[in-house]
Amino acid sequence: IKAESRFSRTKKPVLIFAGIFTVLILFSAFVLPLIVRSQALKAITDATGRPVRIEKVAINPFTLSITISGFGLEDKGGSPFIGVDRLRVSLSSASIFKRALVIDEITVDAPAVTFARLDSHKYSFSDILERLKAQPKKESKGESRFSINNISIHNGSINFDDRAVDGGRKHTVANLEV
Repeated sequence: IKAESRFSRTKKPVLIFAGIFTVLILFSAFVLPLIVRSQALKAITDATGRPVRIEKVAINPFTLSITISGFGLEDKGGSPFIGVDRLRVSLSSASIFKRALVIDEITVDAPAVTFARLDSHKYSFSDILERLKAQPKKESKGESRFSINNISIHNGSINFDDRAVDGGRKHTVANLEV
């Protein structure tokens, strides 16, 4: 009888730990991405005043990575301003020990930026800059320590429409690899 009670005493905490661990993994893999997506959509829309879309957010708690697919921010007229097919950010476990944000890798697939110069000092994104300037300043709570490593951009493009010059000029950078 004593052997059975000793086994049940060690079995119970292990089962509780396994249950809590399983719930945390399931929460971070299935519920947290929905929360992150909705909060990101709200924050970006509030900051820019423009429609934004995020098709999918995936969080992998085992690799400490987050992947955002199908990001898009529209221009005033409804055309694309910024688009990213896939953004993957991998957090380092060193963040815990260093008490600072340490990012091991950022990979951006097919980013596209399209903007225009409307006149000599006005661009198609000037309204966003004015909106950000008008927001109240938040007081700094001290120094923020961080490290970002291994940034790579694949198949990027930049489209610039210079309408301020006679006849207009379009400039394009395609297949950008950094």
